Amino acid sequence: MTNPADKYRFRLANRLKQLLLVALAWLLTACMGAYPPQPAVGSADYCQAYFEKLDHLLLETGHRDQGEAPIAGFPYLRVNRFLASFAAEKLTDQQLYELVERMALLDASAREDELKNLGEKGKQFDQPTLNNCRKTLLTRDRSSPKRLNTLTGNIEVPDEYRIDWRILGLYPLASVFVRMGVDNWHRQAREQFSLPRERHQPLGKFIRWSSTADRVKDDRDSKPVLLKSPLGIPELSPGDLQRLFNAHAPVWEVDVVSRDDRIGRPYKAAEADVDIDDPVEYRLASYTRFNNDVLLQLNYVIWFASRPGRDMYSGRLDGLTWRVTLDAKGEPLVYDSIHNCGCYHQFFPAQQLSVRKGLDKLPEPPLIPAKAPEGQPVVIRLKSKTHYISQVYADPAADIDQPLRSANYRVLRSGNIDGSLFDNHGIITGTERNERFLFWPTGVRSPGAMRQWGRHATAFIGRRHFDDPFLFEHLFRRNPE
Repeated sequence: MTNPADKYRFRLANRLKQLLLVALAWLLTACMGAYPPQPAVGSADYCQAYFEKLDHLLLETGHRDQGEAPIAGFPYLRVNRFLASFAAEKLTDQQLYELVERMALLDASAREDELKNLGEKGKQFDQPTLNNCRKTLLTRDRSSPKRLNTLTGNIEVPDEYRIDWRILGLYPLASVFVRMGVDNWHRQAREQFSLPRERHQPLGKFIRWSSTADRVKDDRDSKPVLLKSPLGIPELSPGDLQRLFNAHAPVWEVDVVSRDDRIGRPYKAAEADVDIDDPVEYRLASYTRFNNDVLLQLNYVIWFASRPGRDMYSGRLDGLTWRVTLDAKGEPLVYDSIHNCGCYHQFFPAQQLSVRKGLDKLPEPPLIPAKAPEGQPVVIRLKSKTHYISQVYADPAADIDQPLRSANYRVLRSGNIDGSLFDNHGIITGTERNERFLFWPTGVRSPGAMRQWGRHATAFIGRRHFDDPFLFEHLFRRNPE
């Protein structure tokens, strides 16, 4: 006969097993409820998460491209200052859709470079999925007035000035001394431009570089039809854009004393350097707004191995950007230039423009040393070592000593050993200047260092950006015809 105690223990054990199974079932159910089912592949939720996951990896690895700004909540879009200028305006549905599509194209271009720079680290992501997801998110947001309203409210491009640095650096006091230095440079530059060309004797030898070898006979004479998009943006075929770049390509006339005065191709290995055996002129198209028109801009960028010397402005790599802003008829309206640090901004307006009154009252007035030369090609004469512009003139018979290979500026954003030539602040690491220890109270990050297009602050006092879409409108007015 079974012992009653054994029978009790047997029943208790079975009861405990049943309770344990119920507890496990409840726990599994609770856990499953804590994690909602994954969104379907290709859905808007899936695509949003896909972009956000890639962004996390890019930030973690330092491969996020810094040319255009992200938009909070819309990871498939990016914006520059030009496109951001439309966000606060009252747009038609067609204009708003175009704005969103152009921001999507900016992101698509950057993502392609970022995936190249990630290499094996980014193998879990691919361009086709990104492109398909971008279309999915575009479709979702274009059909939602609420999403579009949120989007336009989130469009913002941060400026290149640090307010906290200006506060800590006693900016009002520091700007007095900075203004003295700026005025001194303006005076020296005007003196250079006032001298007859023959008075400019080289320290070494004047050598002329140009990509005008790319120019064909009809480049200068052909006038492409500048069709306008709903936002008023000129639309050109790749062939027409290339012909305009060729037609307006400058001649770089450099006083060459050493290898540091020879144009080359920048690259980043152990340190940033320039290959002078491969002289390249990088090209980039941009846009500005002037008197209710959107105008095309042609940017030409060159690089030198360094600005040699022992002063606080010397350092590894140097370079210039020459920009041609075309009017609605395709003729030069303004030439302007910067060194690739954003420094030494100079303007050369065409005869049909006048300087607006009161510019001399600005915290840092712009430097306008001369009117734009008439005729092509434009010759830009550069001094040795500093690579300052000393003369700008037209010379239809300009002989070329060295050909320049033309390339898309975008190639600087990928393809180096470390990916992009530029770091997480849009700066080329290793090009820092000692002047940063003096000028940091202006709020500019690492003054004098070489920068990515779209990250150029061009004034130490006040605020001014090279890619400000209303820059010329604020400085110049068109003369009555």
